Amino acid sequence: MNSKRVFDEDDLQKIGLQAVDFIESNSPNVVIVSDDNAVKHVLKSHYKDSQLPFVYCGVNNSGTHYGLPYKNTTGMIEKNPTENLLSLLFSTQPSKTHIAFLTTQGTSANHDIIEFNKVVKKFGIKSTAYQVQTEEEWRKTYQRLQEDPQIDIILFSNRAALKSWNHETNLEWIKEHNHKISITTQDWMMPYVALGMNKIPDEQGHWAGQAAVAILNGTPPNQISVVPNQDFQLWINPAIAKPFKEHLPENVFSHSLIYDQKGSR
Repeated sequence: MNSKRVFDEDDLQKIGLQAVDFIESNSPNVVIVSDDNAVKHVLKSHYKDSQLPFVYCGVNNSGTHYGLPYKNTTGMIEKNPTENLLSLLFSTQPSKTHIAFLTTQGTSANHDIIEFNKVVKKFGIKSTAYQVQTEEEWRKTYQRLQEDPQIDIILFSNRAALKSWNHETNLEWIKEHNHKISITTQDWMMPYVALGMNKIPDEQGHWAGQAAVAILNGTPPNQISVVPNQDFQLWINPAIAKPFKEHLPENVFSHSLIYDQKGSR
């Protein structure tokens, strides 16, 4: 559906109808839908409690936004390991911290902000969320956060909603303005941050495929438990993390996978 780059609700509904037409024309025995907009504009709007079984994945943080699960569904909820990552950082650096959450626009980003606010409230730390629409706005906001004396840590979220992303330009910009510790829970943001505790996207695809096979073999979808993703990897990017080595827990350097800017890991 490529809906991360579409923000107008009328347009999203039209895309959902196109997906429904595709489903109806192919008469599948089971359907896998991935991400919030597919659940909202296809599954919930057209197939809630229908006879056609659905497996969902990539639904951010909770299915309660959509009244999930339904009689004809099972799924994997996508959880960011933000709390795990902050627990690691604050094992030696507690609380008097202000974290900036830099993300994009859209359904998934809005849900991520809600979950982020819950996590920082649990830690009792100050935070601010910033949503941008273009990579130019992203760079300006990044520089402003790096130069803001009130900000201590910058948490990068998904950039998939941005219509363009120039890797070389943005990487050079980050190296020029790399004054604060930057972290992420997204694998594809590792070139641009010091530290990441990242989800493994393949986990959700494998789980959804196995659930679909089980349904095809006769298991009713509502008898397959809804579960969260559970596999995470700790990464460090030495090129970005080097200025902050003394501020990061020692076990981060000894227990992390190493991200190489050349692309090897």
